[in-house]
Amino acid sequence: MPNCVGWSPLETGSKKWGYRTAVNVPDGRLLTPQQAFGAYYRGDTAAAVAVDKHPFFNNPICIYLGHPAPEPPPPPTPPPPNCSDFSGPWVDPPSQPTPLELTQSECSGSYVDGSGATVTFVAAGKNPATITTSKADHGGRTGVMKSSSSGDTITWSDGDTWQRSCANFEGNWIDNPHWFTPVHFTQSGCKGSFAEGGTSVTFVGLTCLDSDLRSTCGGLCLARNPVMSSRH
Repeated sequence: MPNCVGWSPLETGSKKWGYRTAVNVPDGRLLTPQQAFGAYYRGDTAAAVAVDKHPFFNNPICIYLGHPAPEPPPPPTPPPPNCSDFSGPWVDPPSQPTPLELTQSECSGSYVDGSGATVTFVAAGKNPATITTSKADHGGRTGVMKSSSSGDTITWSDGDTWQRSCANFEGNWIDNPHWFTPVHFTQSGCKGSFAEGGTSVTFVGLTCLDSDLRSTCGGLCLARNPVMSSRH
């Protein structure tokens, strides 16, 4: 066995002191004790002859440094992807008020459309920023995203328009002068909810999603108009 500690190079002590802990077996392989015992257990008799012939502490692959081994350099930081971020909830008002949640890693992503089909996409460029979908999305199409202070818009090659825009509605709201008991809006990103008359209402961006309250909720969520004039 090697004249140094450690069962394998992956052990904490081996990493700390820089031991790779391996010796040559007669057929020329360089094995750690862990590898040698495992090979012998599987019937590899040559692996059983693992004798360290070097003098104590002179094995070149388990030299005692006298101090902990230096930390390996961190891997280089990969360059940022050359594409824009399309992730998040998108709506197609007024035909698709329920948001489609796009997820993205690097320059590719996916979402589940209204029919339950999974659509994949590839993002490219930043100015302009384009998105190209798989055939599951209307046979495949390309969109261009434009950003403004009011949010982001994708204009698709077939004429559809998607919006990713949201304002911060979180907080307590009252309907002055009709009622003064506040309704509390909670929001995470562009999604949120509040309770109205015992009914939970969800919203995304500036569009309400609850079908029963949409006519009323449209006035509440689409703009900060006098229907809900105060927030405290």
